[in-house]
Amino acid sequence: MINDPDWFNDHPHRRHRVRCVTFAEVMSGIPSKKLAIVRRVHPLELMTLYADGDASELGVLDEIEARALFEFTLSKMPARTRAQLQAQAEPRSMKRRKR
Repeated sequence: MINDPDWFNDHPHRRHRVRCVTFAEVMSGIPSKKLAIVRRVHPLELMTLYADGDASELGVLDEIEARALFEFTLSKMPARTRAQLQAQAEPRSMKRRKR
């Protein structure tokens, strides 16, 4: 499986990706039957959410479908968790744009 940074480099027009969890993610405690939904926040910064499901059953999702799944998954998180995730990702991205 191609890693996320390489995948986004190969698909520069994409901002979202849905894939199976990796072996490393399973070893860190993520169940193997979860989906990894990845958003490229900035070229070198990614945000990954996990949702119930099996990516092998989904096929390939286009950008609109992958973004919708990311936004839906994010919306189901507690407000505090959602705010923390967004605070961790967005300010770094905004600081770089201002340079």
